[in-house]
Amino acid sequence: MKQSSATEILFITAAVLILTAVPYLILTWQPQGSGRVINVAGYNLADPDPGVWVIGEGRPFSNEGLNEIRVKQGETVTLRLTSMDVVHGFTLPEYNISEILYPGDMVIVEFLADESGDFEFYCSAQSCGRGHLEMKGKLIVESE
Repeated sequence: MKQSSATEILFITAAVLILTAVPYLILTWQPQGSGRVINVAGYNLADPDPGVWVIGEGRPFSNEGLNEIRVKQGETVTLRLTSMDVVHGFTLPEYNISEILYPGDMVIVEFLADESGDFEFYCSAQSCGRGHLEMKGKLIVESE
């Protein structure tokens, strides 16, 4: 009987370690040799307010800004995209980026910010909520 209890305790401990370590590793993983890593999370359950893109470079996702990503021209940018509530789409046409974001999943996108200017990104999932049409943001690429 005691051996069964020890096995159960070992199994439960291993399961808890795995369930806590995997999300931490996903949130803290940084691609090798990349420039800026920016977290972008879609959120639209704040009805009646419009949906927003929560932007931050902290770990895990921080609320450093809403709807604006600012980088320098020539930087390699890695976006860690996720949804905090429902299915969203992240589209940045000028950089050929179009991704579907499922709640809890993370999509990694990397690009070179080679052209300066202001570029609109938006939610391209038609069914994310009432604030869908206002769920827009801006990528600002500042010249060197």
